[in-house]
Amino acid sequence: MRRNHPDEKFVYIAVYKEYAEANGFKIIPIHPLSQGAAVYDYTKGMAMIDWETMNRKEFDDAHCKLVCLAECMSPTSLNIRQMIDERRQVQFYVKSDDDGRELRTIYRKVTQQDGSELMVNVNEYMFR
Repeated sequence: MRRNHPDEKFVYIAVYKEYAEANGFKIIPIHPLSQGAAVYDYTKGMAMIDWETMNRKEFDDAHCKLVCLAECMSPTSLNIRQMIDERRQVQFYVKSDDDGRELRTIYRKVTQQDGSELMVNVNEYMFR
């Protein structure tokens, strides 16, 4: 997606594993478009992830890249504002400090809150 839209800004939204497991999230233990990719319940899917390969993070290796693109998906739409308000430990990952400031600005406009409660992490490497 990012390669097809290099000028677009992206935000990764992450929730803690405990929340995902308790709320019936599903796991695809390898990139969804990979041959043999399938959807599993949370516990089985987490057990099926090749964690040794995942932890190598060698994105030049085709298999490693596919493993690192495993997916954890909510079965329903998430109410991000409610999760933030309830301190459900949702985090946002952005490419730059500027993107983080823009995310907080949007949040302030939508919620009329100051945005200090947002957990925003800058990690340019995630967006390459």
